[in-house]
Amino acid sequence: MKRAILLLSLFCLLTTVQAQDVVYGALYGVIPDTGNDMTQPFQNLLQAVKTRESVTIILSAGQYDFYEENAIHKEYYESNTTNRNPKNLAILFEDMHNVTVDGNFSTLMFHGKMQPITLDRCTNISIRNIIIDFATPTSVEAEVVHVDSSYFEIAFDPQLFPYEVDAKQQLHFFIGKHKTSPFTYVEFNHNSRMVEPYTGDRGWWEGIPVDEVEKGRLRIFYPNKAHFPKLHNWIVIRHGERNHAGIFIQNSADVLVQNVNIYQTDGLAILAQFTHNLNLFSCSVVPNYLIGRKYISSHDDGFHLMGCSGQIRVENCEWYGLMDDAINIHGTYVKVVKRKKNRVIAQFMHHETTGLEWGRMGEKIYFVDPKTMKTIDSSTIIEYNQLNRDQFELVLATSPSRKVKSKVVIENVTCNPDVKISNCRFRSGRARGLLISTRGNVRIEDNIFESAGSAILIAGDAREWYESGPVRDVTIRKNIFRYSCNSSPYQFSEAVISIYPNIAKPDPEHPYHANIRIEDNSFFLFDYPILFAKSVDGLTFKNNILYRSKGLEPFHPNQFGYKLIACKKVTIGPNKTEGEILGKSIIMEQMNAKELHKE
Repeated sequence: MKRAILLLSLFCLLTTVQAQDVVYGALYGVIPDTGNDMTQPFQNLLQAVKTRESVTIILSAGQYDFYEENAIHKEYYESNTTNRNPKNLAILFEDMHNVTVDGNFSTLMFHGKMQPITLDRCTNISIRNIIIDFATPTSVEAEVVHVDSSYFEIAFDPQLFPYEVDAKQQLHFFIGKHKTSPFTYVEFNHNSRMVEPYTGDRGWWEGIPVDEVEKGRLRIFYPNKAHFPKLHNWIVIRHGERNHAGIFIQNSADVLVQNVNIYQTDGLAILAQFTHNLNLFSCSVVPNYLIGRKYISSHDDGFHLMGCSGQIRVENCEWYGLMDDAINIHGTYVKVVKRKKNRVIAQFMHHETTGLEWGRMGEKIYFVDPKTMKTIDSSTIIEYNQLNRDQFELVLATSPSRKVKSKVVIENVTCNPDVKISNCRFRSGRARGLLISTRGNVRIEDNIFESAGSAILIAGDAREWYESGPVRDVTIRKNIFRYSCNSSPYQFSEAVISIYPNIAKPDPEHPYHANIRIEDNSFFLFDYPILFAKSVDGLTFKNNILYRSKGLEPFHPNQFGYKLIACKKVTIGPNKTEGEILGKSIIMEQMNAKELHKE
């Protein structure tokens, strides 16, 4: 009997393994710790398993190296990324389905400017247990070792951050064969390890003289003494373009990224566009502390999710030392330039959105007045034709009304995902924590926010960034907003939570956003502004605990607790306070006082 059970168990195990179709990378030449370029062996491996119904690829633990010189060259237009083509790709999943990659926490090390992982037209892909890093980081971290009346001095590792000071006293850095120049720096406090309060961005423009005191020690003759960094603080010098994402996902569905640590990127850490159902679990975008880095991680945003649909879940993730927002979820507005009957020619309005495959047959669109942001008509795409990098043609199921003229903007309504973000830690870094613009159901729960700018920004913009998505159902609950939130000036950071659509003429009878609930959170506040809200129909701020923090001195120009502009159906309170909260006042503009219910 026992023998029969054992044989049956072995049969089941073998059947399961066979069904999973396990493949070991080493059998295809994907071997760690050789220092050899793994680009071609990895592509050989993916090509070999491409026709299999389902496969799990297992990598041996170790380091795998990828070099720009041997990269795959392919044209991609990536949202919020410099459109410099072709892209340099290391690992390309193209038209692949039912694939799991288990990296055994191996390090994928990239040399030069590259896009580590690309998923294009894939379904049911899982990327697990890997580390992404770059041999030469794409930003520079340096300690402030001396501050004088007319200059300050910085010191850094010249081998990790190759550089030159030319004959004109101009500073340049090198990433492989690429020579770049600084354009800004961000200061971090060496004790708290957060962005130095009250600083924000410090420009580094052409013409700032630099002297080389010794190798790896530079004297910076910065023209604005008020913006000198403090002695022993660290600065992150930003240079170069955002050319590649760390993981780029396009036109795909049912993607899981789990237990992935991203230490460095050449742009956004994870970028997904026009992707249906995305799970990001237990991922981090942080400095590589294991080799002594302190403050630098992603060159730009952490997770940038544009034009996605279905369900997005972000759980147990962490960000620190980013040079832009930790998460940004939005769509893209485009502008009408010409229309004839049921045909509309539209144009991308921001240089980092051009070339996108903006629409697909069957997707619903809204036409929006860019001044008031009110929807004026709708239709459905029956044909999409890309005319060039900047413009495309939509053939619609119905002809738009006469209100749809040139300069009206278009929103892709189908590309609005439901979002759940939970148990994450938004640590200090440049700019804001979470930007969210989607019509789907949004749940932001059990997170910790320590961002330098606003912790949460709910925007919507058809004037500058053209990031679309009025919210319709947002719950922000059981989060902790620590005192570092909104401690430096950044765009749209009007309060710890800033609801700030960029609307020239908000209509208080027809607000842009709707149904936002902020409940059961803990706020540790050193300054006045708690909540800023513009053009919201249905806003609740109640059952929160407001603690007075004295870790920093107030600095923000907004001397209010709550500011409401062109809103309807607002409830503030009851909330509990501990300590002398500075922000007690409520300011209302362009709205009827009866629209506020205060407890």
